[in-house]
Amino acid sequence: MQAQLAEILPDEADTTNPLDIIGDAEMDRFRQSLNIVLRADEDGGAVVLSVPTALFEFEDLVDIIGDLQQKHEKPVVTCLMGGEETDRAADRLKAYGILNYFDPARAVPSLQAFADYRNVTEREYEQPTAFEVEEDRAQEVLSEAVEPGWITSTSRLWISSMPTVSPLQWADLPRVLQRPKRLPEISVALLS
Repeated sequence: MQAQLAEILPDEADTTNPLDIIGDAEMDRFRQSLNIVLRADEDGGAVVLSVPTALFEFEDLVDIIGDLQQKHEKPVVTCLMGGEETDRAADRLKAYGILNYFDPARAVPSLQAFADYRNVTEREYEQPTAFEVEEDRAQEVLSEAVEPGWITSTSRLWISSMPTVSPLQWADLPRVLQRPKRLPEISVALLS
């Protein structure tokens, strides 16, 4: 990627991360640079920083950013700084589903959030083991515990204080908990 960028950028440009295409860049240089970055396998997305210049309009820049983001299907966030022109550009970016931040310190972490989200959604999960549950008996036990107040709106249920047996025995689950046994309410809800 750096070799490709070096071919299109002036010698003064910095082809490392962060890439600096220099303030005299026109739209074609910007388009080529962003295309190379988003096409690269080693880059998962881009943060585009820009201020207004006499060489281009933000609206043109927005269309290039939006088109390349859609083409490469990688997350892009922007930090376009510069008053009313920025506000209009940010509105156009929304149409592409691209977020604009007024501050690079906010833009960079948002791109990390996209990466974190992608990592979670692409993770492979094993299906949980299915257990047969005697639902009627488990519901009966839980109902008996609710009436005298053993199950409340608190975040935990102390099974050892119940005068009944653990509802887990009707779920055919191995008993690994030692006294006192605690069962989160979500488990109670799953058994009902």
